[in-house]
Amino acid sequence: SLGLVGHRNDTGFYTGAINSASYLGRLLFGPLWVKLANSLGRKPVILMCMMGLAVSVLLFGLAYNIFWFLALKFFLGIFSGMEPVTRT
Repeated sequence: SLGLVGHRNDTGFYTGAINSASYLGRLLFGPLWVKLANSLGRKPVILMCMMGLAVSVLLFGLAYNIFWFLALKFFLGIFSGMEPVTRT
C-alpha cells in the first residue's frame, strides 16, 4: 500500500489520473515521432521508442509515490509513438 488513498472512493480518481498521463504524453509527442520517422527513417525511431518503453516500464515497477507514477506514465506515453510511426 502506498498510503495514497484515504477512502476507497478516491481510488478511481488516482487510477484515472495515472492512466490519463500516458495518453497525454502520446497526444503531445506522437506527431514528433512521425516527423522524426520521416527524417531519420522508421527503424531508428521504432528502436528509440522500444528502448524508452523498456526503461519506463522498468522504472514504473520501482515507483513508490503518486508523483513517480504520474511522471513515468507520461514518459511511457511519450515513447509509445511506435503506433503512428508504423502506420505512416
